[in-house]
Amino acid sequence: FTTDSSSLINIESFSPGQINLSVTAKDATQLVLQQNFYPHWFYNNGMGKKEVNPYAISFMSLPVKQGENKISVGFEPTLVKKMMLLSLVAFLACCGALIYLSVKRSSLS
Repeated sequence: FTTDSSSLINIESFSPGQINLSVTAKDATQLVLQQNFYPHWFYNNGMGKKEVNPYAISFMSLPVKQGENKISVGFEPTLVKKMMLLSLVAFLACCGALIYLSVKRSSLS
């Protein structure tokens, strides 16, 4: 924002994976967050969930419309979570197979 006092940003809540903002903007503009850009960050400004934009290589930005804005920015690595779940299932299947084979081997002896 410019130094105009009619544009305000209020951080309503902040956690490592979620930022909730209340923004009053005199004009439509971009809000730059001093948060490292990573592909799994999304924002919701009341018009649906969208990906944040990279800004100056390492920061992220998002559009702000003129007037009052309620913006929620969240980190949602759904693909990472799915792959972690798949890894857990594969690990449990391997453990089950090892237990089954050791029980079968001991019953044959």
